[in-house]
Amino acid sequence: MKLCILLILGFIMYCTGLECWKCIGEWCQDNPEGDYRVSKTSCQPTESCMKVYYRMHDNSSRLYESVTRSCSMGKCISLGMDQFKDCMANPRIYQIDGCSLRSCCDNEDLCNSTAKRLTQRSVILLNILLTVLVVKCR
Repeated sequence: MKLCILLILGFIMYCTGLECWKCIGEWCQDNPEGDYRVSKTSCQPTESCMKVYYRMHDNSSRLYESVTRSCSMGKCISLGMDQFKDCMANPRIYQIDGCSLRSCCDNEDLCNSTAKRLTQRSVILLNILLTVLVVKCR
């Protein structure tokens, strides 16, 4: 009976929405865990966690940089380093629109972090295995 309840709770935890870090600014590129300026946000079922690094120069050669972490609006498509370098090599795009490096993930809560974390699936599986061991050893 206890095992069934724990399995049901594990599946309920697994079915909850994805949680992501939410912040914007130059300081947002640092590890968000423990930073009072960063919050956690819950995504909609069709969204992913996203981290975007944005960079541009204005006409006076002032450098603008920022990092955004949040849920995507709909399907998130990663923009890799090759696309970022191509954009930086094109002065017109770089100075007018700026260039962004975007990474998307939906495999675990808070995956738009810089820190390594246990995946939610791993935690659920570990809980189930420990429960089975405890029940069998009694």
